[in-house]
Amino acid sequence: MHSHIYNTFAVLAGLLALACFSTPALAAEQVWYLHGDDLPTATMSFTAPTTTTLINFDPGRDDTLGLLVARGGAGMAETDPAKYQQWIAAPGSVTLDRSVGLVFWAAMRDFATPRRGIVEAFLMDCAPTGDSCVEIAHGIRDILDWSNGLGFWSKHSIDFGLVSHTVAADRALAVRVVVGASSDDDMLFAYDTSGFPSHLTGNARGDVALDCNFSDWGNGAGTEFVLADQGGPDDFRSPTRLDLTQVAVATNVVDALQFLIAFDDIPVAGGTAGTLFDTNLDGNVNFALVVSVDDAEVALELYRCDDSMTEGCGSAVLMRTYDDTSYCAGTGMGPWNDDTLIEADIPFADLASGGSPMFITSLISYAAVNLLTSPKDSVFGAGDEDYQASIYFDPLQGFAQIVPTVGTGFTVLRSGDPTTVRTVPAHATISMSPFDDLPGSLGDGQIYYYAVEKTGGMPVPLSADSNSYDGVVRLGFDDEDPLSAAVDPVTSRATLDVTSITADGSSYATLTVTPRDSHGVAIGAGCDIEIDALALSPGAAAAPLRDNRDGSYTLLIAATETGTGEVVLTVEGITLIDRPPVTFTNP
Repeated sequence: MHSHIYNTFAVLAGLLALACFSTPALAAEQVWYLHGDDLPTATMSFTAPTTTTLINFDPGRDDTLGLLVARGGAGMAETDPAKYQQWIAAPGSVTLDRSVGLVFWAAMRDFATPRRGIVEAFLMDCAPTGDSCVEIAHGIRDILDWSNGLGFWSKHSIDFGLVSHTVAADRALAVRVVVGASSDDDMLFAYDTSGFPSHLTGNARGDVALDCNFSDWGNGAGTEFVLADQGGPDDFRSPTRLDLTQVAVATNVVDALQFLIAFDDIPVAGGTAGTLFDTNLDGNVNFALVVSVDDAEVALELYRCDDSMTEGCGSAVLMRTYDDTSYCAGTGMGPWNDDTLIEADIPFADLASGGSPMFITSLISYAAVNLLTSPKDSVFGAGDEDYQASIYFDPLQGFAQIVPTVGTGFTVLRSGDPTTVRTVPAHATISMSPFDDLPGSLGDGQIYYYAVEKTGGMPVPLSADSNSYDGVVRLGFDDEDPLSAAVDPVTSRATLDVTSITADGSSYATLTVTPRDSHGVAIGAGCDIEIDALALSPGAAAAPLRDNRDGSYTLLIAATETGTGEVVLTVEGITLIDRPPVTFTNP
C-alpha cells in the first residue's frame, strides 16, 4: 500500500515522543489560562494548570475526554449551554493595548477526520456573573480538515488582532467559543492540563517573531533546533567542505516556521541552502525553501515539488518569491569571521498545511550549487559525511523533535488513554498494511487509541475501520509497497456521482473508490491507485487523488473535449471490475 469508524475505538495518526517546548516569558497579567471548573461558564486565571490528566468535563453529554460543544451556536447571543463555553477572569481593571489571541486544542467529535471544523471566539467585557457582556473583538478558525489527517487533538489559535480596551474595575474580561453551523460536526475542546494549556494571551502569534536580532537564537522562543558547523576550514570549491556555518529552525506550531541560515564567506563565492518539506509524511519532498546569496544580493524562494524525491525537489515549480518584509539579511560573527545571516518567517499557509501542521522538515545544505538541479553533495564539518536532519512538528502539544534514521517496518501502539498512546510498549510489529488487531478488539466495549510509526519513530497517517468479518479493528496506512494489499477486484467499488458532464474544463465528476478485500471489508488508507489515462480520454484527472482515510478515495474528473471515456483503475496491482463510463458533452 502507498499513500475512521469511531464508535468503540478512536485513531491517532502516529505521534512521536515529545521534546522540550517553551514560550517566551510574558508578564503574568498577559496570559489567562482556561480552567475546567464549571459549565457553561468557567474561570480563567494567571495560574497555569499543573495536572497531567485530561478529564471528561461534560459526562452528561458524552463519554469522551474534554468538552463537547454542539455546532450551531449563535455567538454571544447563544443561551443553550451545550452550544457554547465561556471563561471569565476575576473582576478587576484590565487594560488591553496590544495584539490578543486565543490558543487552544480542539478536535472533531469522535476524533473523525477529514472533517471541516469552524470555531468562533469572542473576547468580551462582562459583568462578574458572566452576563451583560459587550464584545471587544471576535475571530474565527475555519479549516476543511481540522486535524490535517490526524485523528486527535490539534493546536490552533484565533487572532483577535490589535485590541485597545479597558475593562472597568467592577467588570471582568471573558472569552467564549462556539462551533459554527457549517461545521461538519460538533467539536471537542481540551484545556486545563499541562499538556493542553489553552489560554488567552496578549501575544498569541508571538511565540516566534521575526525580530532581525541574529543573536537571540537559542533563547527558548518556540521550538528550536540549531545545527552548527563542526569546525575546520570551509572551502566553497569542495563538496566536502560546507560553506554554511549554521542552520536553525523554530516554530510556534500555530502560524509559522522561522529559519536562521548563516553562510560563511559566501558573499564572495555565492551559495545556496535548501530546506525540504514533506507535508504528507510519505517520505518525499512537497516543498523546498531556497535561500541564495551572491555578494549583497539575497533571494528567498518557495518551490512546490512533485512528491517524488526524498532528498531533492522534483519538477520544481516556483510558488513565491518573498520580499524583504519576510526576511532579514545582515552580517554577524561566525565561528571564525563575519558570516552572512538570513532570518526568514514562512507562514504555514504557504505550505498548504491548513493551520494544523504535521510534517517532516529536512534541512539540507549546498555549497555553491543549485538545490533544484544538483544532487545532495554538501556536508557539515570535515570529510564526506552526509548530513540531514528530519524534524517532526507535532500539533498535539506544540512540541517538535529531530527524528532518528527511519528504517523499514512499522510499530503499532495501542492504549485506552490518549495521553499515553505514544509511550506504551509496542502492541505489534508489522511489515505491511492493512493490520487487523487482536480478536475481540471490535466488540469488547473498550475505547482504543492507535498510533502507527515507522521504525525510528516517524508517524504514519492511518485509517481505522471495523472488520466485521473477523470482529476486529482494521488499521490502514501506507506501507510503501504498491502491491502488498489483497485487493479483491469484484468487491471493490468505483463509482461516479454523475455519468455526464459538460466538457468545459470547469465541470467535474467525482470518482469515489473503495478498495475491499474478498470479504468486502475496506482495505483502508494508503492504497496505491492508478487510473488508465488512455481509457479515460478525453477526460482527465482534474486534481490529485485524495485519500479520505475512511477507506475511500476521491478524484475529480474533467474534460475540455467531447467524447466518452471509461474509468479503469488498478489498485495495489489489481485491476477493478467496476469500470464506470463517463460522457463529456458540448457546453
